Order: sequence, then C-alpha cells, then structure tokens
Amino acid sequence: MRVRALLLTAVVALALAGCSRAADNPAKPDDPARAAAVEETRTTPPSPSPTPSPTPSATPSASASGSPSPRPSRSAGAPMARSTPSKEFGRQPQQNYSDAAARIVGLDVARGTGVETVTFTFADTKVLPQYRVGYVDVVRAHPEDDPIAVEGTAFLDVSFSLTNPNIRGRLAVPPDLSPEQPTVRQILLVRNLGGSLRFAVGLQTLAEFRVRELKEPTRLVVEVREP
Repeated sequence: MRVRALLLTAVVALALAGCSRAADNPAKPDDPARAAAVEETRTTPPSPSPTPSPTPSATPSASASGSPSPRPSRSAGAPMARSTPSKEFGRQPQQNYSDAAARIVGLDVARGTGVETVTFTFADTKVLPQYRVGYVDVVRAHPEDDPIAVEGTAFLDVSFSLTNPNIRGRLAVPPDLSPEQPTVRQILLVRNLGGSLRFAVGLQTLAEFRVRELKEPTRLVVEVREP
C-alpha cells in the first residue's frame, strides 16, 4: 500500500509539472506555423487609427454653388449709356443706348482737311441722350408721312430721344441750316415731338461718315468724309 501511494504521488507531480510547461510555452516546438503567428503578433505594432475627414460646411460658398455674384445696382436717377460708335469711317448706322435726358443748345457746321463736321451740343447732362445716325433713302418726319425735300442726293438721319430743343419757349437751334459746303448741303429739323428729334443732313453725294462723343460740353460730332 505504501508503495502504491508513492507511485500515485509521483504521477500527480509529473502531471502538474507538464501543465506548468504547457502554460509557459503555448506553441509546441513541432508546430512552426503556430509559432510564427505568435511571434508576428508579438512584433507587429498596432495600426494607427484613421484620421477623420473634415465635415463639409453646411453653408456653401458662392463659387461652390455656381450662382453669379450680384451686379452692383445703378444709383437711382443716374443716367445710363452704352455706345457703339465706330472709330473708322463707313456707311453703317451708328447709335447708342441711353436713358439720359438732355437739352440741345447748339448746332454747328465746320470744314476741316478732307472732312466736314456737324456738331450737336447738349446741356443739363454729362451723358449723351440716345441717338442714331444712319442713311435713309427718303426723308420723312414719320413713316406714314409724305417725303420731305432736302437738298442733296444722299441723306443722313440723325435722331435723338428725351431731348428738349427749346430755351424759354423758343428753339435753341436753327430748324433749317444751309452751310453751302461741298458735301454737307442742308440740315433740316424734320421732327420735334415729345422729346423726339430728327434732323435730316442732306449730302451732295453718298459719303463715308463716323461719329465722335465729346465732353465738357457734351457733344455729338458727325464727321463726313469728302469724296
């Protein structure tokens, strides 16, 4: 009995020793794959946490929205003008687009070197009123009216809007002017109604022209090239 007790005690001691060695060495020497996995787990540092992306603003900017920036508004009462005069001589109509009101105070004709000029002078504005200068086949006060006789063989129509031709109830410019120049033969006021003025410029022959806008004082100069 004593011998059996000693043998049982020795078996228990060996079993306990084996369990202790297994706990200290989880990977068996004959299992290389498991040992490599354990070693990789011990040596590989942990991956850094991803940096969160910035949250987009709740209010989009003007460029992101695609909406155009608002244009500055024009001050109330300030006259507007867009001009399309050509710097070159030609026969195409010349005009501007304006909401300026003006008063015409002068009409003059002059002759330079190879050029004859008709100058319209305005007051009460720094911006020219709306105008149009172009050739017409027949001179009329209104489209339905009978033709008006004007000296010459070619006719320039010079019209203005929102323009007052009167000073103290009388015309400030001559209604019929005959300068007797080689090209410009006659200037006739053919319409004066409600601020709408129309002048007919009779030319000796069809000629190229251009317009110039001048300031101080405000003037429109029609230059006619002599043949």
